[in-house]
Amino acid sequence: MPELKSYKGSGYYLWDYIPSLPAACVAIALFGLLTSGVVWRSISTRTRFAIPFAIGGLFELVGYIARAAAPDKTDNLILFILQSVFILVAPALFAASIYMVLSRLARSVHGERHLVIPPRWLTRVFVLGDVFSFLVQSSGGGLMASDSFPKKTAENIILAGLLIQIVLFGFFVVTAVLFHVRMRRWPSSASAAGKVPWERIRGMMYAAGALVMVRSIFRVVEYVMGKDGYPLTHEWTLYVFDALLMVLTMAVFVWWYPGRLTAPPHEWETVETGNGSSMRLDSAADHSSRVSSRGLQK
Repeated sequence: MPELKSYKGSGYYLWDYIPSLPAACVAIALFGLLTSGVVWRSISTRTRFAIPFAIGGLFELVGYIARAAAPDKTDNLILFILQSVFILVAPALFAASIYMVLSRLARSVHGERHLVIPPRWLTRVFVLGDVFSFLVQSSGGGLMASDSFPKKTAENIILAGLLIQIVLFGFFVVTAVLFHVRMRRWPSSASAAGKVPWERIRGMMYAAGALVMVRSIFRVVEYVMGKDGYPLTHEWTLYVFDALLMVLTMAVFVWWYPGRLTAPPHEWETVETGNGSSMRLDSAADHSSRVSSRGLQK
């Protein structure tokens, strides 16, 4: 019969409850299936941007395998750290792949001029920020398992990492929405042709992004309430507001996978200037050439 054990008999308990084996097994099955789907999609379309997403799926898998092994070993520090850190940071890897999709999508429909950040910098800015958030959360998650490190400080470190992730993702959402609005107002010939399902992929980004955002907000609430708060002391909250949301995120990504986003040949396009007249704009031009007279032709 599983029982709650103190770490090394010190009276300090790693867990506040005995983790559920059936729930962990269901999570293992779902994340294993969806991670396999991401890997298959990535290989079949020869796309590398999904590698962080697949690694995130593996992180979720490792985390829940550790939870499945923990009911009889609630005094095992390694299992506690594995499930705590891997489940905590996996969504940051999902976010990294989602960030990469936007720049690829913009190029595929010759919509680079509609991005508020140049494509060559967009992925770098968001992914580097995501990596920083990942490292902060990882360090905080590891310190949470230490009986010699103040728990409140560890929680604050995790909280800082989550807030960085939320702010970064919020900025990304604004960038994606502005791109969407501008593309609808000034479509390129590539987007109008319908050969690239950019609206469907945009919808995937919105859905996956919203799920990651809700999960991150839950985690912030969780750590604001502290180790003795309701979310961290009741297991069902983890499965409803984290596991379920991340399963849906992976399912959306696999189902509406942004495979080969190949841009058609560049063409001169007619766009509205906003004052009733029109001009022809080279869809291959970047933001700087759009502003200069060399990028415009009457």
